[in-house]
Amino acid sequence: GGARAAVSCARETRKGLRASRDARHLDSGCAQELVPALRELSGKLHARIRVSGGIKKPAVSGNLRLQKVRVRVDGAPPLEKVDARVNLSSKQVRLVSLSARSGRGLLTAKGHVELKQLRPSSFALDARSTLFDLGVGPLKNSAFFGNLGVKGTLSKDNTLTADVRLRNGSLRLAGLGGHRKLHSVKPLADVVLEEKKDPRKKLRPKKDVKPARPLKLKIKVAVEPMRVY
Repeated sequence: GGARAAVSCARETRKGLRASRDARHLDSGCAQELVPALRELSGKLHARIRVSGGIKKPAVSGNLRLQKVRVRVDGAPPLEKVDARVNLSSKQVRLVSLSARSGRGLLTAKGHVELKQLRPSSFALDARSTLFDLGVGPLKNSAFFGNLGVKGTLSKDNTLTADVRLRNGSLRLAGLGGHRKLHSVKPLADVVLEEKKDPRKKLRPKKDVKPARPLKLKIKVAVEPMRVY
């Protein structure tokens, strides 16, 4: 499998870079190397990306469009009719629209990532789910309704801070009789994850190469009262 693409690229000149890329068609052949659990990937990808300007500060512009994409991984129901539109610039990646179906349900979303020197600095996502089939592990044959909001920043010291809020949530569990209501959850304590250093590895630092900083996560989660039935 693979993806068919057409690429045009000019050599580096005194004025800088000029490049463009158009790509179409998806299948699981290439993607399975990165995601072994992937069993199916089909649909269309329309990508038009342009890179120009100086070598140190390239200007990026373009757009991506997914149409009628189907994704299936082990242990989860397939995502079908995935459609998405993404606009790209040197200052922002904007998810204009996203829609996907799982079972009889629908997931829609929109959001953006702000960039500084092509590095993410802040982000936001708003998603809405209607009868969305979860179908994973103990939630098999279950469906979720609700709104998910995420806002956050990525600082220069590689600290990702995010506020996650779940609103108007309902969870339908297979075989669960009656109606139950879950208590609201206050913002949870910050979660900080850092990569452990292996004392057995003693690598000599390379000259003129800055060591990569570990990503730190600080996430607050708030859940409004949820109905379970």
